[in-house]
Amino acid sequence: MIFNWDGTHLGKFDKKIILDERQIEKDTYWQVSIEEEEVTVLVRNIKDALPCLIDEMKSCFGLPKLGTHHLNIGAKLYAIIRVPIKDGNIVREVKLNEISENPGVISNELFRKQVQEVFAFRELFGLSQNFESSIRVREPSNGAFYPISYSETSTCLEKEKSVLPKTVLEKWFQETTLSDVIKRMVGFRINREESDDEELSVVLSSYRWKLDAIINRINREYVWLTHYIMIRIENALI
Repeated sequence: MIFNWDGTHLGKFDKKIILDERQIEKDTYWQVSIEEEEVTVLVRNIKDALPCLIDEMKSCFGLPKLGTHHLNIGAKLYAIIRVPIKDGNIVREVKLNEISENPGVISNELFRKQVQEVFAFRELFGLSQNFESSIRVREPSNGAFYPISYSETSTCLEKEKSVLPKTVLEKWFQETTLSDVIKRMVGFRINREESDDEELSVVLSSYRWKLDAIINRINREYVWLTHYIMIRIENALI
């Protein structure tokens, strides 16, 4: 099975693998066939493997991933993203901004916490374009909607600055702080003793190992990422 949706590079191909192409609003979908496997995918033109790498790292923080691969067609690099299919049709995933004004959405405690965690993840990775439109809402078979981070093509990690706009913090973090959400995500006690450095060391070591393992599996050229991500995690925990 070639489509494992684990962020890996599938290889170099020509356009013959594309059996069909369609446009739904601003999204491009392909029906592709590789090694006799056919699948419908959402396509994004990318400059490097970073979006696929970041998507794989979501699981380290307990977040759902899109499910991706990247491949070359001619001189161009593309990310292909797993597409929800229901009754043979593409399930369009709405953007958070399309439903966020619904009182039932904003007041849903579980959904609200999930949105906070997605934005906190984007903060840790220094991702650009941190708006509600950067998050899509997926509906699994049990009907429990959940948010999932989507636009992840560029990062400003090395600048060590906050990337979340004030509008996001005021709307989604009224009852908590960004730091406390990150602590919740990594299993770090919010009300800890200042002298409890052992717990901090254990958490940081664990995340460094997890992130490095994903980088080594997908593309070792991105080993520099871990350093900057760990700085952001540590700053949130201390």
